Amino acid sequence: MSHYCGYNGWDDFCNKHGKKQESTVATLGWDKLKVNAHKITSFTLQALKNRAGIPYSQTISRSFINNHLETFLNGEYSATLLSAPAGYGKTIGLCHWIEQRLELNAKNETDDVILFFSSSALINVFLSGRDINEWFLGLLGYSTDDDIASLLNEDFNKSKRFFLVIDGFDEHMFKPEQYRMLLSQLTDIFALYQSKQWFKLIVTMRQASWINYRHDFETMPGKWFLGFTTDNNSTLNVPLFSAAEIKELCFKINPLLKISIDTNLIDKFSHPLYFQFYYKGHKDCFSFSNIDNICIYDLISNFILNKVYLGNHSTEKILLLKELVSEMDFKNRVYKVNKLKINHLLRQYNQAYNELLSIGFLRELNESSDIDFNSYIQFSNEDFLDYIIAKNLLYNNNYSFNRQLVDNLNRLFAHDGKKLPVLKWILIYAIKSDQDEGFRALHDVILSTQERADLFAFIAELFNRECFEPGHKDSVKSYAKQSTLRELFDSFLGVELLKPEYEKTLRIVLKFELTNKQRIMAYTSIAMIAMIKLDVSLLEECVNKLKGFGNTDYIRFPINPLTCIDGIFYYLKYGILKKEFLADITNFYFNPPPPKHLKVTPVNDVIFILAAYCCIISDNPHKGIRFINTLEKHYQKTDDITSNYGLFMRIIKADRYFVLGNVKKALEIYLTAMLAFDKYAQGYTVIMRLFFMSLKVMASLYIQNHQELARQIGSYIKLAEEAGFNVSKAYSFTFLLKHRAQFAGQYEFEKKVYNELTKTLRQCGLQAEIFLSDAEQVKAAIRRA
Repeated sequence: MSHYCGYNGWDDFCNKHGKKQESTVATLGWDKLKVNAHKITSFTLQALKNRAGIPYSQTISRSFINNHLETFLNGEYSATLLSAPAGYGKTIGLCHWIEQRLELNAKNETDDVILFFSSSALINVFLSGRDINEWFLGLLGYSTDDDIASLLNEDFNKSKRFFLVIDGFDEHMFKPEQYRMLLSQLTDIFALYQSKQWFKLIVTMRQASWINYRHDFETMPGKWFLGFTTDNNSTLNVPLFSAAEIKELCFKINPLLKISIDTNLIDKFSHPLYFQFYYKGHKDCFSFSNIDNICIYDLISNFILNKVYLGNHSTEKILLLKELVSEMDFKNRVYKVNKLKINHLLRQYNQAYNELLSIGFLRELNESSDIDFNSYIQFSNEDFLDYIIAKNLLYNNNYSFNRQLVDNLNRLFAHDGKKLPVLKWILIYAIKSDQDEGFRALHDVILSTQERADLFAFIAELFNRECFEPGHKDSVKSYAKQSTLRELFDSFLGVELLKPEYEKTLRIVLKFELTNKQRIMAYTSIAMIAMIKLDVSLLEECVNKLKGFGNTDYIRFPINPLTCIDGIFYYLKYGILKKEFLADITNFYFNPPPPKHLKVTPVNDVIFILAAYCCIISDNPHKGIRFINTLEKHYQKTDDITSNYGLFMRIIKADRYFVLGNVKKALEIYLTAMLAFDKYAQGYTVIMRLFFMSLKVMASLYIQNHQELARQIGSYIKLAEEAGFNVSKAYSFTFLLKHRAQFAGQYEFEKKVYNELTKTLRQCGLQAEIFLSDAEQVKAAIRRA
């Protein structure tokens, strides 16, 4: 019988069949793993896709996550981690990566097993009564008697990988003892298989979970790829959206969208969570046309409304948050609370606390060392913290916005950047509760110049929404707000506030019922922005607007702003120097106005700084010096280093002395300006920094070597281009070329300065001869060199 069947005997039959089974067991084991794991992974992917805040088909893959995981796979690592706060897009980015790996499998380009599930599935471990290893084996169709490693031939599977991917492995999902048990069992699995080349573990978790338990994961550091490169942060390795990713995501949501977003808002929309909030509010007609500074606050308010105020245990949540803020040390800027200090509150509001952790509103930080226990609670981001602090201050002040509340802000947040964002939330509450009279108290709030500029842009958009946007209009309420804004108008004035983006704020203010004097000052400020940009078309628009006011409207000004602006317009567009403006300046310092026209006010500050800078177009530098000296005698001194007015006047006075050739006097003034800059630069606005840097370039021409001068010019060009200040670049380069004897023989440097000047003027549609009368000779000399 054995010969009939093709065998020599029973032993021969057993040997041949045994070898055949051995040769296929590895393949059968791998295929079985792949099929069973694919079922689980597909189910997990579908569940997570359905939970996406933005429809998954409209989401994008994250380039950073792809690069991170590619680096992980190309190294000798067995495990990696994606750590970031809630809402950073870890899950969606990971889903896209897994789909890409599955597509490679389907094309037979790879032969990987991918077992993917979320932490919510791990709850079944406890329900099953088994440990996590047994549970894994059961999912994959094996019993506890089987060992995956023994089913796989390591030599055969060098090109294959087994991915164990766990999304959201966070402590808030479990009871503390359950999480520690799961963590211990997971590290046991890792220890068992980490030496196998085919085994790869990928875990995502919130930043707080990693901070609290990283010591458990780092037991085998050589096998973990962490990739913490984001801002040198050793707890965060998933970045926010890049500008390119925002653009890609927008086009995927709305292919017809024309993207135009204020660069100041990019930081907020780079946060995937806020982008998601915005999408939910505008998904029927997704566009960035509705985006302004107030929009972000709406997104945060809606999140807090839905997740805190309308969620489970809302009362307990509010009480807990109130007590949490009360325990913070504002004086020392400590915005986290020791857990031991409020442990009784956590026990009292345990369910509310766990839910605040689960939604990512709060997080725990364990910073214990071998000599001390330090476990803290803090808000997940600064926006949530600012909101709750503002609510707490309002609660303690009977929800009234008044001078007492402003005094509290000044006292609690002296020299603290936290003051402004908290104040903004208070203002939102005040305007929605029609506490318009409280806005008068803003005159007493102590802010840096930069913060003041930010605040006024915010107030303008806030009032614009309440008075003019559909759904907010109310004639009685609008009238009250119109009156409030008129009273605040002088606060919107200041040369230190000017920058290209501030034009939008001033145009919003012009929508309101202002006096003629206020409207003149608003157009004057826009005209000064046009000068900053060297935008002749905008300047012409302002000149025409200002010509629409009567002569009687200009009698109230110590110097006619229209004459100044019209003089600059003619000079830039036609190269014509109008005598009317220079005559006004001459008349001013020989016949100063009566004292009633020379009171120190924001309006007069702007007018006098405008006139002083317009003196630059005069061939006679003495004119500007005499004008400023007259102001020092009859208006206000310029030696106060804390005064913004004084800083601008010192800069222009030093400039006039440099042009005059009195370098010693110019450097003396420069040194006093430098003292103010070194002490207060942190609060300076961009125009203040740029005008000072312009003066510094002039001074460096006489006190620095050419290498240092070139370095300073490089920094100066970069800042000016980022801010859109074309006039600063054009004037400084003109000054350098007029004094090129100071760097004679430095032909490359001279060429660079000339090219930068001509490029700037060409972009603005201006001729180089307007600024540099011998431009052709300079150009010819550079060519010869």
